[in-house]
Amino acid sequence: MNKNKFRALAGITFVLGAGIAAMYVQREHSTPGDGKREATSTAGAAATPSTAPDSAATLPVATMKLRGNEASRALYTNVRTGATFPPLPPDNAPLRAVAETLHKQALAGNYRASCRLSYELDRCQVLPNKRKYIGELEKQLAAASADPQAKAKLQTSLNSEQKSADGDSEVCDGLVKSDLMKPWQYLFLAAQAGHLPSMVRFASTPPMDMENFANDLDGWTVYKQNSIALLEQAMDRGNTTALTELGWFYGGLPVMGGVVVERDRVKGIQFTQAALRLSDPAGRAQMEKRIASISRGMTPAEVLEAKTLGDDLYTKKFPGRSNVDTAAPLHAAAGEDCKE
Repeated sequence: MNKNKFRALAGITFVLGAGIAAMYVQREHSTPGDGKREATSTAGAAATPSTAPDSAATLPVATMKLRGNEASRALYTNVRTGATFPPLPPDNAPLRAVAETLHKQALAGNYRASCRLSYELDRCQVLPNKRKYIGELEKQLAAASADPQAKAKLQTSLNSEQKSADGDSEVCDGLVKSDLMKPWQYLFLAAQAGHLPSMVRFASTPPMDMENFANDLDGWTVYKQNSIALLEQAMDRGNTTALTELGWFYGGLPVMGGVVVERDRVKGIQFTQAALRLSDPAGRAQMEKRIASISRGMTPAEVLEAKTLGDDLYTKKFPGRSNVDTAAPLHAAAGEDCKE
C-alpha cells in the first residue's frame, strides 16, 4: 500500500474507527521505505558509549521531551561522537533470548539497540491483529467465487501473511515483557538521539496501538509534542523522507494521531515543491498532485510564491539532488535501518 492511501486511511481510522483487517493492513504494509536510502550513516570513529541508570527511561512521560533525560542525552552524545557498539543480534532472533540485553544496551546509549527492540516489540504488538487478518482472508477464500484467478490471488495473499505471522511468532513466543517499555518508548529514545531513521519513523508511523488509541495516550502526547521538531531536524540533515512528510503535515493532509501542527498551506507547498525538485518522475507526479490538493482555495499568486520558497529551500538544503524515489514506502523493511 502506498503512503498516500495509508495517510488517507489513517485519518479515517482515527476519526471513525475501522475494522481489524484495515488496521492491520495499514501498519503492516505501509511501514517499509525510504529512511535507509536517504539517511546519512551515523557510524564513525570509535568512542566509549555513555551510560545511564535503568530508571532514566522510566521517568514520567512529561519528562520525555527532546533530549530530556539522562538516557536520551547519553544516546545523543553517542550519535554525535560516532560511538561504536556491539553487533546487533541476528535477524529474527527470539526476543526471549535477546530482549534483556537489547534493553540494557538501549539504556546505556546504544541507539541501534533501542531502534531494534522497538521494531521487534512492535512485531509482537501487531501479531494478534495480523492473525485476525489471516482469519478474514481464510473466510474470503472459503466464500470466493469459482473464478480461479480471484481464488489464486487470495491464496497468495494468505500464504504470504501466514509466512509473515509464523516468522513473527518465532520471534515473539515466550517473551516476558514485565521489565520492558513499550515499542514507541524505545523508538523515541533513538529518535531523541538523532538517529535519522528513528526520527522519521517515530514522526510518520509511530509503533503504537492502532486498534485502540487509548492504550497509548501517553505515546500520542509525546508524538504530537515532538513529530514536527524531529522531521525538521531530519530534513536539516538532508533526509528527503522528512522533507516530503513536512509537506504532508503542514499541508493539512490526514495523519495518525489527529492534528499535529496547524495547517499552513504555504509551508505545505514549500516543502512539497522542494521534494518535487529532487524527485524521480513518479515522485514528481505525486508531488504535483499533492500541491494541487493543498493549494485549493489559494490564488495563483499565492501558489507561485509558495513554490518559489520551495525552489529556494531545494537550492539551499538539497543542491544537486535529483531522481530520488520520493514515492517509495516510508521506511526500510525488516528493521534494516536500525543497523545504520
